[in-house]
Amino acid sequence: MNMKLVIVWIIAVVIFAGIGLFGMANQDLLVKQEELPSNPNTNPVSDKTSVVACNAKMSTSESSYSFTVDNETSTLLNVAITYRALAQNDTIYNSAINLSNQTIIGVTTTVSGDSTNFVLIMNVNLQNYDATTLSNYQNDLNSLNAVVGNYSIDDYKGAINSMISSTGAVYNCN
Repeated sequence: MNMKLVIVWIIAVVIFAGIGLFGMANQDLLVKQEELPSNPNTNPVSDKTSVVACNAKMSTSESSYSFTVDNETSTLLNVAITYRALAQNDTIYNSAINLSNQTIIGVTTTVSGDSTNFVLIMNVNLQNYDATTLSNYQNDLNSLNAVVGNYSIDDYKGAINSMISSTGAVYNCN
């Protein structure tokens, strides 16, 4: 047989074997991954509850409240308060740090950033939180324009607007 033909066939077999081995080793890349929803709902709301959100922007901060309301009884179940500093204020930052360092039943608080641009997120289970312990930190709550209490949704809207009335801002709620 022709030596050139044998060499061509050997090279062809080696190339196709290499392609086959490469494909076999990487076949997981060919499996179509399940597509994730573009906006997954991280906090599902059932038919029994609804969410009311209120936002306000002051000259040096932004604040928002997100209330979970029981539709059957119209009672507030949870409130999530977010405070974002837009300018440096060491007093308010220290209040945020002080609240985040406390262990209060039914209240979780996190702070990120520094005194010039921090964000405080406070979640309160209004059905099961230690109001007595939280009241010990009322000055810190006031510094952050944070209102926590067992109110109706309308009374809560009035209380948070009363808290920031001196700034000239108003909470807009959906």
